[in-house]
Amino acid sequence: MSRPEVAMLAPAPQAVTTAESIPGLDAIRENTLIREVDGVKVTGEVIEPAGRGPHPVLLYLHGGGFSSGCSRDYRNVTLRFAQAGFLVAGVDYRLCPQYPFPAAFEDCTYAVHWVAQVASSYHADPRRLVIAGDSAGANLGAAVAAQLASARSDLRISAAAFAYGVFDLEYLIGSAADDRAATRLASYVDVTTERLRDPRVSPIRSAHVLPPTYLVVGSDDSVYRPQSELLAARLKDASIEHQFTVADGLSHAFLTTEACRSSVSAVVQEMTDFLADHV
Repeated sequence: MSRPEVAMLAPAPQAVTTAESIPGLDAIRENTLIREVDGVKVTGEVIEPAGRGPHPVLLYLHGGGFSSGCSRDYRNVTLRFAQAGFLVAGVDYRLCPQYPFPAAFEDCTYAVHWVAQVASSYHADPRRLVIAGDSAGANLGAAVAAQLASARSDLRISAAAFAYGVFDLEYLIGSAADDRAATRLASYVDVTTERLRDPRVSPIRSAHVLPPTYLVVGSDDSVYRPQSELLAARLKDASIEHQFTVADGLSHAFLTTEACRSSVSAVVQEMTDFLADHV
């Protein structure tokens, strides 16, 4: 994979800065321009931790079945990462069905290079780069990390943290465990054997090149729990450092329920600690 040509070498000056009185936080920059492609502006938000750094960098990719969601929805999680000292960049990648594969993957790949280029402007060190995401965002994060490693990119992702991810679309769609999930995923990617086995779509096929990885899934997530179990097994077979947590009593998409589920806070802390230990 050739390195994307990243046009913007500094933070977008038009980004809106939101000041909030949150301990350990400097600023939230909403609607920050990451790229413009085919007339579409791909934006996100940058959350700056307090202090002069140099801070490690965390790219967060939101969930939503490739068809919904945005970085703002996960601010309860990304703020915690920023309070732990990470410069956090969330990506509002293009969504299906209007923009099917590979649009979201390309946006996230571009975003890795973008955040590495702008990191110094936010007092951060792009050599200390990690990636995290949940559900569809976990799929994209694993795919991007594996692609960078396989291509021997000049960027190195030090660690990853993925919550209730979908890592093997061929298995998920073929198992018919949830027809609704299969229908949603079919709007993201062509349901053909060749496409579903593409590592950019099913990153479990590139598990052997992933960085140290934290995985978490809810015990009650019957559809997606096997996905994390499969990836954990592949990481073990490849002797890749990993931590696998099954969160008792939680179902799919639990990260945004932290306000009403105290156990979610412990999961976010585990994710943060794992990433911090590897940068």
